[in-house]
Amino acid sequence: MTRATKQIRLLGTMISFLLVVGCAVRSTQLESLRRIVSTVGASNDAAEYAWEFEFNGAGYTVYPVSDRDGVVSFANAEGLRITWDGNVLVAINGLPGSVGHIRIESQSDGRRLYPLGDGQSRSLSCGPRRNWQLTPARAGWRQDCVDGSNNPPVSSIHEVEFDGAGSIRIIRATLILGAPPATLRRLSP
Repeated sequence: MTRATKQIRLLGTMISFLLVVGCAVRSTQLESLRRIVSTVGASNDAAEYAWEFEFNGAGYTVYPVSDRDGVVSFANAEGLRITWDGNVLVAINGLPGSVGHIRIESQSDGRRLYPLGDGQSRSLSCGPRRNWQLTPARAGWRQDCVDGSNNPPVSSIHEVEFDGAGSIRIIRATLILGAPPATLRRLSP
C-alpha cells in the first residue's frame, strides 16, 4: 500500500469517526435541548403566564394557549383544557377522575344549560352583569343565574375580577350546579 493510499484511508477513518462522534454530540445536544425546554416550563418566564385552576378541591397550573375571537383557551401538559368565551367558562376537558368533561351552553334567550349527567341538563335564567368595586385595585363584574322552578332551587355565578391596571386577575364560575364555583386565577402580579 502506498503512502498516499494510507493517508486517504486514515483521512476516511477520521472523517467517519468525526461523523459518528458528531451524531453522538448532536444526540447529546438534542437531549440537552429537551431538558432546557422542560426547564423553561418551570422557569420564571413561564411563571409570568401561569394561571391556577381550582375546582373540586384540586388545583392545576395552566397557561393561556390561544385567543381566537375573544375565546381564550388555557391548557397544561397533562391534557387539561379550559375555554372561556369572555363571559363564561364554557368548556373544561381532560379533568382527572370521573368528571372528565364539562360543557356549559349559552342560549340566545340569556339562559345557560348546565350538565346534570346521563345526557340531562338544567336551564338557568341569567340576570344582567352587575359591576362592583371594592378598591381602585379591585373591581369586576358578576352575573347570577337562577332556576327556582324545580325543587330544590339552584343558582350559579359568573364573576370576573380586575386589578388596578384593568387586567383580569380572577375568573370564577359555577361548573356543576350545587358545587362550589371553579376559580381561574392569574398567578403573576
